[in-house]
Amino acid sequence: MNESTTPGRAGRPRDPEIEEAILDATRSQLLDHGYAALSLTDIAAAAGTSRPAVYRRWRGKDELVHAALRDGYDKQRATLAPLELDEMSGRGGFESLICRLDPRRIDPRALSLFGGVLAESDRQPELLEAMSMYGVGPRVDDFRDGIRVLQEQEKLRAEIDVETLLRTCLGAYLSDVLVGETVSRFELASKVATLLWPLVAPAD
Repeated sequence: MNESTTPGRAGRPRDPEIEEAILDATRSQLLDHGYAALSLTDIAAAAGTSRPAVYRRWRGKDELVHAALRDGYDKQRATLAPLELDEMSGRGGFESLICRLDPRRIDPRALSLFGGVLAESDRQPELLEAMSMYGVGPRVDDFRDGIRVLQEQEKLRAEIDVETLLRTCLGAYLSDVLVGETVSRFELASKVATLLWPLVAPAD
């Protein structure tokens, strides 16, 4: 790899391939070693570049982790087809919204990263903030927006406590790891939707 394409911070040349390799390596190092043991030297080596090349792009570990989490979610989101709620039944749309909350949708190890972030949250509150902003925030916003659309279409009842519903559905994926996985994540979404459907279905 070379560093000779687009200009970076402070006028330094920046190669998008190197930047992507650094972000990918950061996420892998987070999953493998956790935030506390995260080393910019190890990240640079895994990315096939140098420590100065990392510092030319990000001022330090915190800024790099924020960028890596944001980039990871953007890549996940790019793989998803738009959810056509207009063409779905209320039950089908509700299950699809639950399925999209799953942090493991792209990387089965994603919940390990969540656990590592929670373990570090007292010492590194900004790390939890980054995870909430980039790893969880867009998912829950999509869920809230989708529930609102289904309500407007009268496919779900209007008086739903959306925030409690959100926490219940997201929590199902976290508890699935803690208690023990018994079904695939797709079956889990179906089971959760079946359990909750009588509480959210529009009145006859």
